[in-house]
Amino acid sequence: MWKLTILNEPKTATDLRIISILKEMKDSYSWDSESLKEHFKLLVKEISRSNNFSADLMYKVTPINNKSVDVWKLDVKGNYKRKMVKMDYYE
Repeated sequence: MWKLTILNEPKTATDLRIISILKEMKDSYSWDSESLKEHFKLLVKEISRSNNFSADLMYKVTPINNKSVDVWKLDVKGNYKRKMVKMDYYE
């Protein structure tokens, strides 16, 4: 099971959708950071496009180690803008 720590409050509807996806994923079968990252990529592609930006290009999961990840919101150029969520795996 993954523990979800929200670092920055969601500001947009897409941010809220990302948070809800992560809350659904916290009980997922993914037990390591790489499988969580791949699962996140698949789910984010399903979010509808808004304001000409795709959610899959604006949010990124960055593994810290095998049991911990950060979820970042990116700017238009793909640079890290703000860390939204930290997730840690525990049993």
